[in-house]
Amino acid sequence: IERVTVIEGDVSKRIFQNVAENKKLGLFVFFNWSPTPKLRITSNLSGSYIDLRADGIERRNHGFTSNYFGNVAYTLPKKYKISGYGGGMTPNIYLENRGASYNYYGLSVSKDFMGDKLSVNLMAMNFLSKMNFKDEMETPEIYLKSNTEFNQMRLSLSVSFKFGELKSQIKKTKRGISNDDVINNSGGNG
Repeated sequence: IERVTVIEGDVSKRIFQNVAENKKLGLFVFFNWSPTPKLRITSNLSGSYIDLRADGIERRNHGFTSNYFGNVAYTLPKKYKISGYGGGMTPNIYLENRGASYNYYGLSVSKDFMGDKLSVNLMAMNFLSKMNFKDEMETPEIYLKSNTEFNQMRLSLSVSFKFGELKSQIKKTKRGISNDDVINNSGGNG
């Protein structure tokens, strides 16, 4: 089921139809490394080759797409933590077009108090540039190109408090065999 564009008079509509064969081969990698007790590096990476074919409407699109995310976190003295992260996506492959690509990044500083029950986090995201989404579509009937740019800057302050611990107790069942029907073979009553 793929999104296709149909033209009715002067109006074009994007609808979903069961028109295509979709073949996809992908790879996903998760990476987590702590070179020191205070430094942690994580990353999620995925990549795919996509091949879409719709014989009934004679359309085909294929290519590579990927998603990526990385984070570096460091614990400073007095339980301060800093981290920087970034990620994004290359254009996704659709039957008639390639989607928009994007990137994002951010920094955060956090501090724990009261025996790690209270946590305060200050985060800034996409503070140096605007986000830019480019999209282009070409079919035998239509050509569309769009460029959307907007400020996605975010600044947030979050506070969390842990009220208690969830303790799960496992009840063990004691099983045993009671042999009260054993016959005494010592020759007496029994």
